[in-house]
Amino acid sequence: TRSPDNVVEEMEYLYNEYNHRHFSFMDDNFTLSKSRTFKICDLIIKKGLDIQFETPNGLSLRTLDKEVLDALVSAGLVRISLAIESGSDFIRNEIMKKDISREKIFEIIRIAKGYPQLYINAFFVIGMPEETEETLTDTYNMIKEINVDKIHLMNIVPFPCTDVYKQALRDNLLVDIDPYTLYKSDDLYFKNYNRFFIKPYKLNLQELHEFRVKCEGLIAEQKMQKIAH
Repeated sequence: TRSPDNVVEEMEYLYNEYNHRHFSFMDDNFTLSKSRTFKICDLIIKKGLDIQFETPNGLSLRTLDKEVLDALVSAGLVRISLAIESGSDFIRNEIMKKDISREKIFEIIRIAKGYPQLYINAFFVIGMPEETEETLTDTYNMIKEINVDKIHLMNIVPFPCTDVYKQALRDNLLVDIDPYTLYKSDDLYFKNYNRFFIKPYKLNLQELHEFRVKCEGLIAEQKMQKIAH
């Protein structure tokens, strides 16, 4: 990892030389080290950097608590992305190995909502081989209950050499996929939400499509409610 001093020195240079005031930490594990997180936040404040920043790649909820969120918001955090991934305890913990309890998810959401300046994104992934009607319902219910500013609902992409790719290949679950074009992330993540690359053991693709439509309806409804308020 880059040292806190190194990171903040670069920010300070951009701040002073180019009048830069908004930063994105493109780091999949920005808060992995609690002490490093505190040091970065402390340096931002000590150097008088009047900035806003965000964490677009998603933070692991395992690394968060009120102390960490207080430090991040005090240093300028205005938009947070939380990698929840599934509303199903089974999918999230037994299959994805996230080791995040439902209680932890709702605790962090509650704390995050306590900062009026903080815009909250949440990431969910559907379509794992073990996905069922029940696990999809768990995800739908969690999206409904947490009711954050924005939900990003992704379809699982089985990149070659990952465990899920090997599993799907072994069990003949791969559909509509060319391993040689998986680097085209825009096509996979931002344009083709109607594409599924794995057929779960106990669901067909039509059921996955219908679930997406149902979830997107809920997400649109929640968005309209926020606009109305």
